[in-house]
Amino acid sequence: MTVAIQVEHAPLGSRALLYQDQGQHIRAAYDPDHLVEDEALALLYVQLPRLVTATVDVQRCGAPMA
Repeated sequence: MTVAIQVEHAPLGSRALLYQDQGQHIRAAYDPDHLVEDEALALLYVQLPRLVTATVDVQRCGAPMA
């Protein structure tokens, strides 16, 4: 199973990571003041253990979330 992860960065205040799981598509935003992208992805793997056995396609967005 292939899962697409759309990664964006945005100022999230007290939250370091937000994500929306839609099955084969996950939208994630991390706050670069709290995490780097690798740490954000690692947290997603902890929160969504099915990613460990999935083929993951990480899509980085150029513009931060508003």
